[in-house]
Amino acid sequence: MDDIVFLENLCTGISSDTIASKAAAVLRMPPVDHKIAMLAASGLRVAAPAALYSVLIPPSSELLNRLPEELRTVSLFPFILTAGREASEWAASFNDIAEQLYAGEILNCILSSALDALACSSASAAGTGPLSELCPGTGTLPLSLQADLFAFFGPRTGDLGVRLNSSHVIEPAFSVAGFLCNETITQGCRNCSVRSCMEAGGRCWRSTLEC
Repeated sequence: MDDIVFLENLCTGISSDTIASKAAAVLRMPPVDHKIAMLAASGLRVAAPAALYSVLIPPSSELLNRLPEELRTVSLFPFILTAGREASEWAASFNDIAEQLYAGEILNCILSSALDALACSSASAAGTGPLSELCPGTGTLPLSLQADLFAFFGPRTGDLGVRLNSSHVIEPAFSVAGFLCNETITQGCRNCSVRSCMEAGGRCWRSTLEC
């Protein structure tokens, strides 16, 4: 599809101090923590946030038919975003459980910053106001909608190096798919009341938000 855009370097201009501060706040650690600061700098070096997005879902698209009826008349911009395979492998390389937790939170914060940059870029391209995200598995969007998003982007997902496994989970870790929409829409991660992900022992991909 000609309307699909590929974006790289989504964290350009984001400092390791900013990432460290965000991660420390979530982890309830001192704002100036040497370990977090070092890991944040390392995480930014290995992360390569990139995304696919489109400001148009054609009326004939099967993706449109898969959406809940109340969202079919809303302007939605589908996207897939990843921190990159090297970042995922970096987070998994730590043997210490605490360091694994810190590294994961740092990548969550990097992904969050990349999503903010993607939302700004999409809003500018579409000529809209501020955008926020709706993600499959939250609100009224079933997790299985991930498969429809991957079908929508087709072989272009190879540009990102991402795949969907049989459980509709994106690989590598620290990747997310969903829709950007006008922030007046009251669904999605920013207003998520679903707690089953936490109850199952998992983590919200964007744990800097209150889910």
